[in-house]
Amino acid sequence: MEVIQVCPAFFPYRGGLETHVKEISKRLTNSGFDVQIYTTDPTGRLPKKQKIDGLKILRFRAFSPNRLYFFAPGLYSALRRTENVDVIHAHGYPNFPALATALARNRNKKPFVFTAHYGGYDVQTLGASTWRTAAKKCYNFSMGRYIFSKANAVIIVAKFERELLKQKFGVDEDKIKYIPNGVNVREFNHPTKNDQDIETILYVGRLEKYKGVHFLIEAFTEVKPSFPNSRLLIVGSGSYKEKLVNLTSSFGLQDSVSFLENVPQEHLTKLYSSSNVFVTLSQFEGQPIALIEAMSSGLPVIATKVGAIPELVQHGRNGFLLDFPPNKKALIDVITFLLGNPDSSAKIGLEARKSILSKFSWEKTVQSLIKLYEWFS
Repeated sequence: MEVIQVCPAFFPYRGGLETHVKEISKRLTNSGFDVQIYTTDPTGRLPKKQKIDGLKILRFRAFSPNRLYFFAPGLYSALRRTENVDVIHAHGYPNFPALATALARNRNKKPFVFTAHYGGYDVQTLGASTWRTAAKKCYNFSMGRYIFSKANAVIIVAKFERELLKQKFGVDEDKIKYIPNGVNVREFNHPTKNDQDIETILYVGRLEKYKGVHFLIEAFTEVKPSFPNSRLLIVGSGSYKEKLVNLTSSFGLQDSVSFLENVPQEHLTKLYSSSNVFVTLSQFEGQPIALIEAMSSGLPVIATKVGAIPELVQHGRNGFLLDFPPNKKALIDVITFLLGNPDSSAKIGLEARKSILSKFSWEKTVQSLIKLYEWFS
């Protein structure tokens, strides 16, 4: 069976969506599927055609200010001309590649599967202008509804998305299929070991304002005096990075806060295992892969109770949940508790690991996808 995966960006770009597409594509290929990845390249510097880990990648030049929109006319043209393919599977709302896939279906007549990775996109994000909020509403009502109406099946990675998509976009119940994200079980086979002298607080994800990393930096200013050897590792990239770096400097924390980009997965796995606590304070989320990976590493987590996070984290048992925006004292208290009580922290981390490994794996995700694809053949 031949399948095209369509996504706004792909490796070397890193993020939850890129990881999702890469992991399912590798396993589909290993299962005998002919998989092509259609994606965009806003820089124009990456190879148009490339093979990475056996995956066939075709990139199209795109206009993408601040890594938004990914407007790529060439991608639409290629999808319109598609003939010898069984399923086209698009990812990522509300970017142009999903819209291009929906529009091209009028010509290519191919089955269209859509994983929105929605996560509450239309929440009014921190600092969003009135114009931007209005633009989101217009997009949802027009182009957003069009994309969902053209899809033969709509995959949700988190259960909470079901009602959102039905209410906001009128998606038929029969179209919606729950297929969650996975985790590389074999990579995360050692629970966290908190026997090092340095206490490490870890964040992994995009560096955008809505992700709330600035709340973590502000809290760290009051954690640091109690734990002089503590450090904060911030892994990721995004339009808000410069402001976060400047905020760190304004607090005099530049020697204790490190910003890392383009971290290979094998090194990221080691960061999870060697850290003491993982923190993510986002305003909205779908089912964050970084959180799943941290929990599967036996790492105690602190997260905001948004999106699918409450489906993963049980407060006080396998992690801690905070409101958004997080109360600064509550955040400091939880971080301090986990750093200061290694036995309790290890117990919570072990519960986190058990809860993830019992439910999630990329193998299970791909088995469900194969059943869905074969239904169209």
